[in-house]
This record gives sequence, C-alpha cells and structure tokens, in this order.
Amino acid sequence: MEAARPSGAIDNGRMLSDVLAYYKDLETTGLPVAMCWTVTQPLGAALALEDVASRLGGDPDDLEVLDLSEAYEIGPNDGWVLHLDQAGPAVTIFENNGFQGTRPEVLRALSIDAKVHSAWWDVDAMTRFSFATQGELITAMEAGWPCAGVRPDALDAELADLYDAMRTPGLWVAGMLAAVERRTGIRLDRDWFDRPHEAIVIART
Repeated sequence: MEAARPSGAIDNGRMLSDVLAYYKDLETTGLPVAMCWTVTQPLGAALALEDVASRLGGDPDDLEVLDLSEAYEIGPNDGWVLHLDQAGPAVTIFENNGFQGTRPEVLRALSIDAKVHSAWWDVDAMTRFSFATQGELITAMEAGWPCAGVRPDALDAELADLYDAMRTPGLWVAGMLAAVERRTGIRLDRDWFDRPHEAIVIART
C-alpha cells in the first residue's frame, strides 16, 4: 500500500488531509476521466469474486483475467465490463466509463448482508457517492445536490469534511474516493491499474 502525501499538502490555497491529498494526486496523475469504484464488504462470511459476479447478474464461470487495455477493446454492444479484485474478505469493483455501482438495483443486490460504498464520475462532471446496506440505499450525494436515500444524513457527522470537498470544484473526485477509503479502510492503490484483474461482462440493460 502506498504512503499518502504528507499532512499539510495544499491545493489552491486549501490545506488537504493526507487521504484527500493522496487521491487528488492520484486523480492528477492518471485516473480515467470517467469511472466507478465500488467496495463491497461482507457483514458476515467473506465474499468471493464468484459471489459478487452472481450478484451483478453474471455467470461466475465467465470470470476471466483481463488487463485494462483488453477491456477497453470490448465493444459497446458486448456488455458492461466490471473488474473484480479480492481485498481480504471484501471485493472491489472497477468500471471504466461505467456506472453499475450507482444503480439502485445493483446496490440492492450487492448490499445483501454487506456494506457497499461507491464513487462514480463522468466526463460531464457528474458525480455520485453512494452507501448501501441490507438491500437499502442509505445515503447518496451528488455534487450540488442535497443527500438522498432512506437516511440522507447517516454519514453527515463522519464525513463532514469530505462532503465539503465533494461540493468543491476540483476536489469532487478526490473527496468521493477519500470517503470510500475512510469508510472501508481499502485504498485504491496507484499500481492497481498496472495489474491484471478478473473481469465479468454483464448484459446491458
């Protein structure tokens, strides 16, 4: 795991926390312009890649190792490509220019007996941070809009500083990824994009 930038990093005159500075630097040095990062953590027994593939509506037997360059070549009519990775008992999901991790029906399926956090953004500066558990979308926040969900204020106290960042142009993406890490303890490492990962292709709906 990479060390975060030292405390006291500055962005446009603003002092950033370690985790926020780390993701601001990661965004600057090579994150996709549109992606979704989802972390699914079990409330009980560990989740396997096959479990998550099934919850996503895929066939676990179809899991195959694809590096990101291969995934980019899959055409728009072939389905959504989701890269899965084991992180202890949890499973992380990466989508290049995808948004499955924001869809209520996907969050419901992933969050049965689990906690799910996701961060999504696109080329039009649309963003969404989501938290779901036990089949319910607890809270979701989009830049410029009030929080939604069955308990919109559920994370207000814990994530007050990062919610502020999510509402600040230039810090939206870093704020969301920092919130996912703070809530899960799982970091999106810089070298994640250099490693092959198993992927599942699910039908477009």
